[in-house]
Amino acid sequence: MEKKKIGIIGGGISGTCLGYHLSLYDNAEVIVFEKATIGGASTAKSAGTVCLFDDSLKNRYWDVRLYGFESYLKMEAEPKVLLKGKKGTIKLTLDASQLKDYGLTQTSVYLSRFSGDKVSEDNEIPVSAILLPDFSRMTEKDSLNAPAMHISETDIDLSIPLIKKNKVSHDILIANSGKTPLVISKLQVFNSSVGVSLKKTVLPPDGMTKLKVTIRKRDVGNKKHHLRILMITNDPLRPKVEINIKR
Repeated sequence: MEKKKIGIIGGGISGTCLGYHLSLYDNAEVIVFEKATIGGASTAKSAGTVCLFDDSLKNRYWDVRLYGFESYLKMEAEPKVLLKGKKGTIKLTLDASQLKDYGLTQTSVYLSRFSGDKVSEDNEIPVSAILLPDFSRMTEKDSLNAPAMHISETDIDLSIPLIKKNKVSHDILIANSGKTPLVISKLQVFNSSVGVSLKKTVLPPDGMTKLKVTIRKRDVGNKKHHLRILMITNDPLRPKVEINIKR
């Protein structure tokens, strides 16, 4: 009997479960198509619960539960049972191999004492990590021939121009004094009011380019928010450059 070929698009919780149950039929040939990582999209970002303790004694110790768990984070609690009045530690381990791109990754995990406990800033653990190029295998020769980035400034003050204008631009010069090409692999901004434009992302030795920074006053928002730009390069001495903007 010829098997029926079934294709399932999407390797999340729904797609994989459907594929499993269909594969139990002898006359079904099932293929799950996933463009990235199985369970790595919406499923990885959905709320999850890790119950470390028995609910029966919840008034005598914490029933630690974790919400908002990303697939690249692992949590461990020590001790496993946290008695009333005692202290414990939470260990968060990030698997950098699961991060898809250089730069800053931010997320939060939330601790609660029991099922149904509210999730708020009071029990939030912010987690952030900056993924940089790996220079651990560089030889002494590689270091001598590495690119060397020079930047005209990393702190710019646009507060005075923004008093009279709704939109202000500022140019920053970037040069490579090294012996191999400088690669600017990532530019990250963290506020919608900040715009960046880079003419070249690869600079040959003795090459130069301009980074144009634009601030739109109407989108700036709360002045307490820190405006910055994060740049990732292949310069082993300056793989991470942070440009701070005062407005």
